[in-house]
Amino acid sequence: MKGVVPRLLQDVRKLTRTKAKDKTHIDVVVATHRHKDHISGFEQDVWDDVTVGEVWMPWTERPDDPIALRIRTRQTRLAQALHDALPANAAPGLRELAVNALSNEKARNRLLKLGTASGSVLRWIACEGPGTNPLQSAALPGVEIFVLGPLRDAATFKELDPPDNQNFARRLAMAGAQGGGGATAGPFPSRWCVSNPHPDLRLSHQEINALRRALPDAQLELLALNDKLINSTSVALMLKIGDAHVLLSGDAQWSTWKAALADPARRDLLAKSTFYKVGHHASENATPTEFVEEVLGSRTDCTSMASWVKRANWARIPEESLVAGLRKVGPYADHEGQLPSTAFVNDPDGYFIETRIPVT
Repeated sequence: MKGVVPRLLQDVRKLTRTKAKDKTHIDVVVATHRHKDHISGFEQDVWDDVTVGEVWMPWTERPDDPIALRIRTRQTRLAQALHDALPANAAPGLRELAVNALSNEKARNRLLKLGTASGSVLRWIACEGPGTNPLQSAALPGVEIFVLGPLRDAATFKELDPPDNQNFARRLAMAGAQGGGGATAGPFPSRWCVSNPHPDLRLSHQEINALRRALPDAQLELLALNDKLINSTSVALMLKIGDAHVLLSGDAQWSTWKAALADPARRDLLAKSTFYKVGHHASENATPTEFVEEVLGSRTDCTSMASWVKRANWARIPEESLVAGLRKVGPYADHEGQLPSTAFVNDPDGYFIETRIPVT
C-alpha cells in the first residue's frame, strides 16, 4: 500500500488537473468492509490532501445504528480474542488472518472523516427487499448504481457457506469421490471416501467437535469463520454505464449471492455482466457455480479480473476450477501468468492491469 496509494493519487491528479481544484479530488470512494486488505491504504496521511464527493460504506459500520453496533462489537471482540489467543510461534499466515480482521480503526476513521467533510456525502449502503431500484449519485452522472449487498435482514449472517453444488472446489471434490477423476474430498484421497456410510460408522456432533479441538488447524478454522462473518458485511454493486454492466462484488459471501440469484430482477441484472471483479480474491468462498455456469452460461464476452496473493494457509486462492470456469465465459486476468493480449494491458511498474469495456 505504501507504493499503491501514492501512485493512485498521482494518476487521479493527472485526470483532475483541469478542474482547477486545490486538492486531489475523487468522485466516489467505496469501502467494501473493514478487513485490513480492503481499507489499510486509508491509514496514510496523504489522504489529508484529498477531497471526496461521496464515501460509501456498508450499513454495518454506521455509528448510530444499534443493530450495526451490536454486529460490529461482536465481530471486533471475537477478532481481538482470536488474535490475543495466538501463540508466539503461530504460523505467519494465521497471524496475518488475525490482524486482517481487527477493527482497523485508523483507516475506518479516515473514511468517516472524508465522508463527513464539507461538501462530501457519506452513504450507508444496504440491500433491503427484492428488486433493483437504482441509486442516483450527483457525483456519478449517467451511472446507475444497483446495490446487491450487504443485506439488511435477519438472514444476513445465517447462511455463510454455499451448499456443495455452488462451491467450485467442493463440487470437484464430490466428483472425485464418486469416481470422476483424481480430485480429493477434503484432506482424504477419493478412494477413502464412502458414499452413504452405515449409521454406525458416522461420527456424532460431539465426536466431530472433539476432533476439531484436537486438530492443530482449529485456530485456522475459527479465524476463517470470523473472516466469513466480516465478509458478509461487504458492499456488492452493479454499475450500469452505457451498455456496460460492471459487477463489483467485494468479498460478498453466499448470503448475498443467494438472495441475488433467487430474485428474478437481480438475477437478470447479473446475467448482463460485461465485467466482473472476481469476489474474494478468486477463492472458493465466493462466486457460486450457478452464476458462472447458468447465469452467464454460454457467453464468451464477460471480462473478469482477480486480485490475490499466495498464502501458506490458503491453498485455494485462487480456486483453479473457478478460474477455469471464468475463462470459458470471457477474458480473465490476474497478476500471474500471461495476459490475453487483446483484452488487457500490464502497467510496467506492476501496480495495475488495465482493460477497456465498451460503454456505448
